[in-house]
Amino acid sequence: MKNNFIESIKEKKRIELIYNSKKNIWTKNFKISYLKNNDHKIFFVIFVNKKKFKLAVKRNKIKRQIRNILFTYKKNLGFDIGVSILPNYTTENFAQIKTDLFNSLDILKIKDKEERQV
Repeated sequence: MKNNFIESIKEKKRIELIYNSKKNIWTKNFKISYLKNNDHKIFFVIFVNKKKFKLAVKRNKIKRQIRNILFTYKKNLGFDIGVSILPNYTTENFAQIKTDLFNSLDILKIKDKEERQV
């Protein structure tokens, strides 16, 4: 079943805006940069550093895992999200990575509600 709330970003200008965004959430495995959008969807891009993860196979596995996690997230946020993978990321514990990313996205939703109330 396709998730209509989530799409990947293809435009280079939009990706640069997210990457240079000052709004960040840090976790053990990720740095999530975000910007509010008016589309009421999650648009995402995944950044994996080539210097830290030298093998393309490993980088692609990380991207597949994160993409899979994001597509299973069923809440509508309305943000452009850039997920930067930190060097201490491990691909073995998928369940822990999933809960970590879901918690980060929930924090993002809480921050958005707080900003709207102010």
